[in-house]
Amino acid sequence: MHALSGSIFSNQTMVRMFDCGRAISAHIEKKKSKCDYSFSRALTSEELSEIERRVNETIAADLPIGESFMERTEAQNDLISPTSGRSGREHPTDYDRRL
Repeated sequence: MHALSGSIFSNQTMVRMFDCGRAISAHIEKKKSKCDYSFSRALTSEELSEIERRVNETIAADLPIGESFMERTEAQNDLISPTSGRSGREHPTDYDRRL
């Protein structure tokens, strides 16, 4: 799995569990990655375990991951917006719609 995919899975898990928004910063490397979130309190050990379980469950689903390159204007017109529902390419955080 590509490290960036892991950060996408983590972001979506945090958004769904806590409605805290996406990571405010991320350091993505091959051996170790870190995402920082703006959160009003410390997470409990149970919450941390649930985050880990959900992210690992998504990884275990072995969803297809790919990449493509296009001009910026094409990308802006082609992505599915989570709010508008426009047709086109799948938005990066829509992986869970296939679970």
